[in-house]
Amino acid sequence: VATHRDPSQSSNQLADILTKDARLDVREPYQGETLSCTTIYVGAPADGVEVDGRQVHIDPVASNLERVTRIDELFRSAAESAGKNAVGVVLSGALKDGVAGLQAIHKAGGKCLVQNPSDAPFKSMPENAIDAVDIDFVGTAAEIADRLVDLAADRSCE
Repeated sequence: VATHRDPSQSSNQLADILTKDARLDVREPYQGETLSCTTIYVGAPADGVEVDGRQVHIDPVASNLERVTRIDELFRSAAESAGKNAVGVVLSGALKDGVAGLQAIHKAGGKCLVQNPSDAPFKSMPENAIDAVDIDFVGTAAEIADRLVDLAADRSCE
């Protein structure tokens, strides 16, 4: 999971929510780690996270501008590594973050899910994704969570 958070925040609210509600382990990934299908990885605010095959690569972000493109880099690397098994989700946010990465996932045959702009506190990321990419599912955050459960049930954990 790539999030846009201020590095000075002491806690990761998304990780806190996921830890409480998910049936999977939730934590920050470390360099070179082999991905596990029983873990949700939430990147640190100052790190770029990419995947190469099943390996995690961490790249510290030097500037705020770099942080903006990190979601696209994560999605592109997921598309290259997982192909039709890649899943990209864009939730509330600003600008066009995630659009290029979702395009890569779509081109690879993966699934693209986007929060309905009417459900999002910040609408531009979902709106831009919907305008630019052939989205597989648009729904509320809760509906996306349900859809992710359905998608996970259709895959084996290797």
